[in-house]
Amino acid sequence: MPDIPPNPETAPARAVRMILAQELGLPPDRITPEDRLDELPEVDSVKLARAVARLEETLGVELDDDELFDTRTVGDLCHVADRTARPA
Repeated sequence: MPDIPPNPETAPARAVRMILAQELGLPPDRITPEDRLDELPEVDSVKLARAVARLEETLGVELDDDELFDTRTVGDLCHVADRTARPA
């Protein structure tokens, strides 16, 4: 994943934080780009899978499975969502 910090103001980045917060029962401001997805409070694989499905539905896109496999942090997920949702 790139070392460039994600822009937290893009619609996909906001959607990532909001959806993760809802799935995990956390306030959105407790989720930062640096947070590791596997270390978020109350996280498990089912909640992450639901969050990705909701993100795809919200953005109207299908996220690349290979990119998702390499996703480790909230920021990584924001990059994938932003890149996928951006018009070509």
